[in-house]
Amino acid sequence: GDDRESAAAQMRILAGSLPSGLSSPDGPGLWAVYRLHMTNHDDVDRQEPVSVFVDSKGRAYRRLAEALLDLTPDQVETAFIPTEGLDLPALTAQACQLVEIQAADRFSEAQLNHAERLSAEREKIERYYRQQESAVAGIAIDNIRQAKQRELLERRRADLAALDHRLILVPDLALVGIAV
Repeated sequence: GDDRESAAAQMRILAGSLPSGLSSPDGPGLWAVYRLHMTNHDDVDRQEPVSVFVDSKGRAYRRLAEALLDLTPDQVETAFIPTEGLDLPALTAQACQLVEIQAADRFSEAQLNHAERLSAEREKIERYYRQQESAVAGIAIDNIRQAKQRELLERRRADLAALDHRLILVPDLALVGIAV
């Protein structure tokens, strides 16, 4: 048998639990929650849930999926929901595809914001070292000036290399749970 079928929890949303204007679809569906983890193994370590709901016909309900994340335990109950006629492996595969698209969009946005932030940081570092180099250029004694210039160059390279190392974010998408 398919292990994913037996691992799916069955839940019923209690009346009035969803935000106004939002209703659950007629009939059963599959709700999947994944965790998107983004890190650069230095100063960025973000996790956020990615939720998707697909009905028995495979239609996605994005607003419902997001609203389900906000429900409290007393707004849902475990229930026996007949799953015959539901192709759980196909719905699970479709949910996974939808989640991967959502996660890719979120990751791209996070990567772009991170790159912009580091670009601004790079400009500050460059400006700082230009100011320092101008000050060092005014030193009258040659060997002291040259030693300070070498020291500044080495520090600048190290600071920029550390910044480049922080630029790359690594995503990880993991299934948290599935409910029918």
